[in-house]
Amino acid sequence: ASWLVISGPNGGGKTITLTTVGLAVEMAAHGLEICAAEGSEVPWVRATHVVLGDAQDLDQGLSTFSGHLKRVQAALAATEVELDAEDAGATPPSLVLLDELAAGTEPSAGAALARAVLEAFADRPCVGLASTHFEAVKLLAVADPRFANAALALDRASLSPSFCLELGAVG
Repeated sequence: ASWLVISGPNGGGKTITLTTVGLAVEMAAHGLEICAAEGSEVPWVRATHVVLGDAQDLDQGLSTFSGHLKRVQAALAATEVELDAEDAGATPPSLVLLDELAAGTEPSAGAALARAVLEAFADRPCVGLASTHFEAVKLLAVADPRFANAALALDRASLSPSFCLELGAVG
């Protein structure tokens, strides 16, 4: 899978996970040591595109949702690269990090939009992580091998975030 869909509770660390991955990839690319288990591999990427945080801009008349979409559109445009057949294996992918994709609108419309955007990114030369609460997005990994799930777990006794990422799980 080239995309990891991360789910879990609010306050559980999804945004922190995306930020940490982005920082580790960029640090390694610039020759800085990162804190990782022995044997870990960090992908070499051509560029990193991040859509994270509130994109509201009153000067431009952008709501949180429309500002978010504008940033997603820019990331989609930046990852649209035509590759020659001989260059396809040699050109490194881009890394795309999407936090709460399409969350600022009506839930069923947001889920459909988020799923379509992720499928569009999966058709491009990029790898990525996306956080979500949408069930339709969590189900992408069931139908499409380009996606895998991971969940940030809760401590069952205290119901507080454990900040442990469980690969293959749905939160």
